[in-house]
Amino acid sequence: MKEEYEVVKGIRFPKYSLKVVKYSKGDYGVVESFYFMKFCYKKLEERFKALADAKLKYEDLHASRKFDHMTGK
Repeated sequence: MKEEYEVVKGIRFPKYSLKVVKYSKGDYGVVESFYFMKFCYKKLEERFKALADAKLKYEDLHASRKFDHMTGK
C-alpha cells in the first residue's frame, strides 16, 4: 500500500526531483528521485521526526546536487 504524503517544499528538473514531504502519520521525509525517459528509476527516501531536520537534509542535498551539476559530475 502506498503511503499518503503532502509536499511541503520541493524542486523539479527534467531528470531530478527533491521534495520535503509530510506523511499522513505525522512524520516528515526527504524524497529524492531520478528520472530517465519519464520513468522514475531511482528513489531515495529518508524519514525524520521533525520538520527542521528534514529541511536541513533537503538543503544539504540541494546544495550537493547544484555543485555536481556545476562541475559536470
